[in-house]
Amino acid sequence: MKNYVIKLVWFTTIYVMVFTAIYQADLFLSLPVIMSMYLLGLGVALSMVFSAFYEEEHKTSKKMEH
Repeated sequence: MKNYVIKLVWFTTIYVMVFTAIYQADLFLSLPVIMSMYLLGLGVALSMVFSAFYEEEHKTSKKMEH
């Protein structure tokens, strides 16, 4: 399962770079296209966090002290 998470991290990183380049290049894309790409990227990022921490059952032996 860790290979899936690593691939998801790479995909998300590349997606953010491509999204930023398209947005900064001012290619005259319409706002709905930009916003749909943004929302898709947000969903992928949330999926990445969920996969990394919850599906892998991330646990630690450290306790918080008050």
